[in-house]
Amino acid sequence: MADTQEQIVTVGVTGASGAILAQKTLVLLEEDPRVARVHLVVSEAGQRLLTEELGITSGDMKQLPSRILGHPVAKIEVLPNKDVGAAIASGSYAVDAMVVIPCSMGALGAIANGISDDLVSRAADVILKEGHKLVLCVRDTPVNHHAGGSGLLSPSENDRRSCYAIRLPGTGADGAAAGKDVSLDGHAGVEKSGGVAHFRNG
Repeated sequence: MADTQEQIVTVGVTGASGAILAQKTLVLLEEDPRVARVHLVVSEAGQRLLTEELGITSGDMKQLPSRILGHPVAKIEVLPNKDVGAAIASGSYAVDAMVVIPCSMGALGAIANGISDDLVSRAADVILKEGHKLVLCVRDTPVNHHAGGSGLLSPSENDRRSCYAIRLPGTGADGAAAGKDVSLDGHAGVEKSGGVAHFRNG
């Protein structure tokens, strides 16, 4: 993250297991002096995730960041996931980066295919359009056939690489060992380095 100016970051939370990862991300962003503002968007499944994994019950959405962090916050603003007309849904509003943590395969699929039917996917689409960094922290493993083997992550005409899909440690539905890498080797448009699969999107 650049030190030259205060940054604006969007955080999306979807329904994949790993609410504590979203919580830690928000703690770090709230404390980072380089970050001026954080826009938090939580999907309906993400709200259920927060309840089940962190015991954060539904209530006034404006108070959600304070409930997640356990104390009042100064930088984090919640935006409704249904509000596709929010500021972060437009390229004219400057956002420096976005992270979706955890990122479900459904959210990954919507973003990769440009299906902008909610604010998480629309904001991610705008981030890619503007050439800013988008980090998708994928919790599910193994990558299913539709996401990993049918062109979902294939490159666009624009060769600019700006999206990073990170497979987080965990155990998949098939009982795969924790920490096992998702295999994207040989998939068109995917370059794998360490635990990060880079794919291009325009």
